Amino acid sequence: MKKQKTRKIRSIFLYLLAIALALIVYSFLVMKVNTTGKVIQEMQDSYSLSQVSSHNDAGDCWIINNNNVYDITGLVDNSNFKESDCGKETIFNDYFIQFLENNKIGILA
Repeated sequence: MKKQKTRKIRSIFLYLLAIALALIVYSFLVMKVNTTGKVIQEMQDSYSLSQVSSHNDAGDCWIINNNNVYDITGLVDNSNFKESDCGKETIFNDYFIQFLENNKIGILA
């Protein structure tokens, strides 16, 4: 009788562990963390030009590149991004596009 109870408890524990692992894997597939440490959803929002242009200083800096919106707060003045880029459409080469993908927060509406 005690073996059956132990076996049942073990199977319940393994079942709950499997569910927990599945939720962790799912969260990694659905969410990602950008370089500023913010968690962002893969299913991204769309932003108007006026919304992006309101994020126009080093402490809150968004840019547009190829109709994609990026939050580069924390990268301004520490890299090739300048405060004058904030809130505007910018053009960067493919290297910077790859670098920016972790900071993508949405698309231009």
